[in-house]
Amino acid sequence: MPFENSDMDEKIEGRPPASKSLEAELTRGCFQIILISLGVFFFFVWPFIIFQDTHTMAGLTKALLVGPLVSILAGAGICYGLKTAGATGYLGGIFASCIFLFLRMQQIMLGEGQEGVAQPEYPGYVVFALPLAIVALAFAIALIFTRVEKESTGS
Repeated sequence: MPFENSDMDEKIEGRPPASKSLEAELTRGCFQIILISLGVFFFFVWPFIIFQDTHTMAGLTKALLVGPLVSILAGAGICYGLKTAGATGYLGGIFASCIFLFLRMQQIMLGEGQEGVAQPEYPGYVVFALPLAIVALAFAIALIFTRVEKESTGS
């Protein structure tokens, strides 16, 4: 009979290794991107909500050292450990955070020259330059620390 067990059949012991499904990998990557971007945004923004004296140079420096610096340094580990999904989530969180920073500093600058409103101690170009510098630094960190796996060609 054609379907009988022959001596040439390969003996398989145990269960075959489970293969990763594409849907599971995509879902996991998208979930990582969302969690990382929300985490980076939270750690970047919270000092600007807690410290109300960001119109002064000392207050702005304190907020930048507590939040954005920690987010930027953590981004190196995120990009290295989670590869492309980590870098994407990290950059998404930094972009959203820098938009927040720009809008917050623009709000502070609206009070410039107004009586009864705390006056900013930094020049107006800082409103644009600081978020752009943070985005440039985040791009550099993502490019440097993101590991790219070589695909095997099978030859």
